Amino acid sequence: MYYDRSKISKKNFDNLFYSFNFQPIPIIDKEIIETKWDITNKLKKLKIPALIVYGRQDDQGESTFYLQKESLKFSETHVIEKCGHLILEEQPVEFFKILIDYVKRTK
Repeated sequence: MYYDRSKISKKNFDNLFYSFNFQPIPIIDKEIIETKWDITNKLKKLKIPALIVYGRQDDQGESTFYLQKESLKFSETHVIEKCGHLILEEQPVEFFKILIDYVKRTK
């Protein structure tokens, strides 16, 4: 989840490591696979702007964000280098710079 694990706070590490309940994940994954849950076609119908921001080292994988970009016609994508899944903890300055610029341009 982190590019630089030294940046994770002790509180967040303890919360992620000791409190996260992994038990539902196989059940959720099974449900998604069996029902073929897919909102891609609904996303393609949206006609609103969207901002997609992700860390290059995000454990979700770049293909996830590529699919979002392809599905959201009016999207803008930014990749933050040296950053994992928790952008606000690893690269808050870069994230807010991107967000504020986007909001100003898309009012």
